[in-house]
Amino acid sequence: MLYRYTLILVVLFLISCTGKKERGNLRYSQEQIDSLCLDSTKELKADVSRIVSINLNPFLKEKSFDFSSHVQKVHFVPLATTDESLISDIYKIVLTDSMIYVFDDFKGGGIVIFNREGKFIRRIKHGEGPGELYRLNDISYDKENKELLAYQPPFLQFYTSTGNYLRQMRLPFGFYNFSVIPEGYMFKTFDSSGNEHLGSRRDNTLLITDKNFKLKCAGIRSSTTNICYGGYSYLYLNGAVTMITHNYNDTIYCYENKTGKFEAAYVMDYHDKKIPDEQLKSYLQMNRRDFFKALSQNNNYYFIGEYLENNTHQVFFLRNDYSGLQTVVYRDKKTEKLIGGTNADVSLTEIPAVAFPKTAYGDWFISVHYPNANDHLLLKSSILTKEDKQTILNLKEDDNPILVFYQLDDFFFFFKCRFFFLIICILLGVNIYMLIAFQQYKKNVTIQMESLLKGTDKLISFRTNMVADIENCNVRLKDIVVRDSLSNIRYLSDFFKHGQKEIILCRFSETNCESCINYSIRTLLQRSNVIGNDNMLFLGTYRNNKLFNRQKVFYGIDTLNTVNTAEFQLPAESFGYPYYVIVDSTLQVLKTFVPNKGTPLLDNECIDLICKRFFSLKDELL
Repeated sequence: MLYRYTLILVVLFLISCTGKKERGNLRYSQEQIDSLCLDSTKELKADVSRIVSINLNPFLKEKSFDFSSHVQKVHFVPLATTDESLISDIYKIVLTDSMIYVFDDFKGGGIVIFNREGKFIRRIKHGEGPGELYRLNDISYDKENKELLAYQPPFLQFYTSTGNYLRQMRLPFGFYNFSVIPEGYMFKTFDSSGNEHLGSRRDNTLLITDKNFKLKCAGIRSSTTNICYGGYSYLYLNGAVTMITHNYNDTIYCYENKTGKFEAAYVMDYHDKKIPDEQLKSYLQMNRRDFFKALSQNNNYYFIGEYLENNTHQVFFLRNDYSGLQTVVYRDKKTEKLIGGTNADVSLTEIPAVAFPKTAYGDWFISVHYPNANDHLLLKSSILTKEDKQTILNLKEDDNPILVFYQLDDFFFFFKCRFFFLIICILLGVNIYMLIAFQQYKKNVTIQMESLLKGTDKLISFRTNMVADIENCNVRLKDIVVRDSLSNIRYLSDFFKHGQKEIILCRFSETNCESCINYSIRTLLQRSNVIGNDNMLFLGTYRNNKLFNRQKVFYGIDTLNTVNTAEFQLPAESFGYPYYVIVDSTLQVLKTFVPNKGTPLLDNECIDLICKRFFSLKDELL
């Protein structure tokens, strides 16, 4: 009898589980779908009659640009440091006239609230209770009702401006970003994934609803199923308008929040070195790993929707994974002049390195600055206020970051003064003959200087590697304990297999410049068929394994021998650049080499000689 009862209970359990699974597949109820009123939804067509083309072609190379001289005003807001307010990697910052909301990586997504002076208000708790966070996707602010909104699928959660929980509303569709607009919401998706119930509107990536999520209009169609790789935001609120971007789409749209007017405002022109559309489409059909690998092998540029603007200026961001560089271009809205490049020339005695902003508000751009040992140089600044210098004095290196608010001047201000411009034209006319006469002379001097600079780079590279060999050769490394990519504890010597005599270590750290790391790893991977994957070990130093694992995919080494360690005592660490070390099975250093991206031909010759000496003979014996 007991056996029968047991059998009945098992059968009922299996039926119950099956029923739950079937019901779980119905992501949205018919009532939710009906509430969208899809029959009355209008197509949002962009007006292209006033579109402005932004020529970014002059910036498609490694280029430095003068940034400090264009910074007109700076203001620091130090975010208070307490046990509760400690900030992880920052995804997004939302500002109001009185508050600062930081969306960070704490427990997969958290919200820290400060006032505009940086005083800590609260961190919203994590959990699955009412108002608690457990899988946060995005945040926004309702200026009219003074409410903070948080999106964690499938709900919008509402809080007071200081973070007290109010209510939640269930959403009838999925999305990536959202923004509050008068009498409704704006939602941005990647593609149709998860929104098949929208029918003919499923390919629209811009959705405009009322406060009850009735779908009023939809626009920006995308038929491509994109890999979820892009910026953290595609909606940029600027006063009465919202600027809208889309990954791998070079058009920037403008939506007037009150009138509903929608137009294509700008299109970026970088055709000289843009990834061809057909080639990019083929990349988007790949899996995530192959996608990143294809981008890293293509020396062209692409746009993933990263853009900012304040009342006076705009910022455009382009990426090139082959070089590992990000290009930033500022545009003055009044003069339409552009400045930008890959490296911002910043005087560290005047302002911090803030040329790549995180957000914008009013006339301000806002960047994040992490306290460091060089901050004392800012005490000499002529642009910082006494209050900001006192903030620098009070900082500790493990404190929360500072939000650096900065305003830019009008690029080429003298063009606004007609009289001054006329005087310049007269002076240019008087001196035109002298300029022509000296043109050839300047050209010859330039050629000679470039030749000297190239020779100087080679001398620096020779000197660096000579010092590296003298200081590091015959040093025996400690058999340190490390964690591999699977978090297994291993000794350094464990990476030598039976009969293996030497391996090459590629040493890098998150404090090194990203383009130097990318160059060093790519140069080594190009010789993997000679060296052998088992004979390479990539030894990084990052603050946590989550960040390290994300960078491994970006660098294309996630399938190779990789470890993240803070302990590595070798004189070469003082160089501050990535380097290679050849060690034998006793962990004795046989050779040290510091690659220099400024002398790739010299590097290739030296590395080929290293491969021939330590690895080619081994392959022949095998």
